[in-house]
Amino acid sequence: MHTTETLDSVQLSALIEEQALTREELLTYLRQMMEIRAFENNISELLHRAVLKGASHLYAGQEAVAVGAIAALRDDDLITSTHRGHGHAHAHGDKAAKTPEEKQMHYNKMMAEVLGKSGGYCKGKGGSMHIADVVHGNLGATGIVGGNIP
Repeated sequence: MHTTETLDSVQLSALIEEQALTREELLTYLRQMMEIRAFENNISELLHRAVLKGASHLYAGQEAVAVGAIAALRDDDLITSTHRGHGHAHAHGDKAAKTPEEKQMHYNKMMAEVLGKSGGYCKGKGGSMHIADVVHGNLGATGIVGGNIP
């Protein structure tokens, strides 16, 4: 897996030219994908150690979908997600956060929600499948596949 340090300038230049994206945008998207995978790996480990109870539908392997979809949104757009909503919630909250402190608060609230803690976005009641940040336009997810299509 590439890190922001291992992508060489030739690879970045080709991506920038092909997609009309800046180096900063590409690095932001890569960072978001790596953070989503790290979050999912943490959830997987908590499930394996039986620290996390119940079901959690992991988003690993789909990171680019969430990052790309959220990157295309305007700040006032609303989102919903599916039973595999961690990636969307992560990317959306990351985009909404304006400072490193706000980003860290977002990550903490996501993990608290997954763990059923009162510090989560839904006070721990939504759990893994229902992370919602209505203030920033994330209306949450549904456990019913296709249930959020009007």
